[in-house]
Parts: sequence; structure tokens; C-alpha cells
Amino acid sequence: MIVRVAVPADVTAASRREPPGAEPALGHGARRRAGEATYLVAREDDEVIGGVLVARGELRHLRVDSRARGRGVGTALIAAAEDLLREQGHDHATLGVDLGNHRARALYLRLGYVATGRTETVSYTYVADDGTRRRATETNEELCKNLR
Repeated sequence: MIVRVAVPADVTAASRREPPGAEPALGHGARRRAGEATYLVAREDDEVIGGVLVARGELRHLRVDSRARGRGVGTALIAAAEDLLREQGHDHATLGVDLGNHRARALYLRLGYVATGRTETVSYTYVADDGTRRRATETNEELCKNLR
């Protein structure tokens, strides 16, 4: 497995794994091209198996393909994102995790992130695996890690 800054072919490959009508990878690629963020991807055997968006000291939209979970992909993406943030001069990394996403929260805590006590409830529309648009509301907890 390799983790790298996404190139256009990575964005295209990642978007093919998304449900019909969902375009997070394309949106991440557009933010990268606009200089607003860096999109990192994990690749294995010529497939994109995960990605994370890094912007202004924050890790966002960490995603690992369901078939690749439990194999260190998320850990590798987070480590690469933290390295990038250090290179950019950031002292801390922050991220948000849904209070109901116990597996992700456990990963972040294991990697040294701590709860800040801040939460935010957000509502959004997403495209489900079957291609239907759905509305969701979740409460995210902010976690932070000292990078120095």
C-alpha cells in the first residue's frame, strides 16, 4: 500500500467506487486543484482503497473501502496527513467524529487524539450505496492531537 497526494487518475479511480450521483472524490479533487486542500489517497494493486482531505489543520472525510478496513489503511492515511500538517507548520491536527462511530473514535484515540469537549450537530444530504438521496443528522465530537 502507498499513500500519496492524489493525482487526477486517483480522483477518477476513487469516484468510480462511489454510489451513482455521489461525488465526494471529485469535490475533493476540485478543492485540491483550487489550492484549498490536499487530498491524500491510499492505493493498493492499482486501486484507491481510501482517502482523506486535509485543509487548514483539519482532517476531513477519512474514508477506507469496506474491504480494506482493519488493515492499517486509516492509520497510514492519518500518519501521512499529520506529516503534511507538520510540513505546513501546524502544531495541532483536528478532526470531527460522529458520536455513534465508535470504531473510528477508537482509532483516533489510539493514535493520540483527545476530545476537546466541543460538539456540533449537522444535517446533510448524502447519496446512499443504492444511489438514493437521503438526509441525515449527526453530532460530531471534535478531537485534537498535538503534532509537536
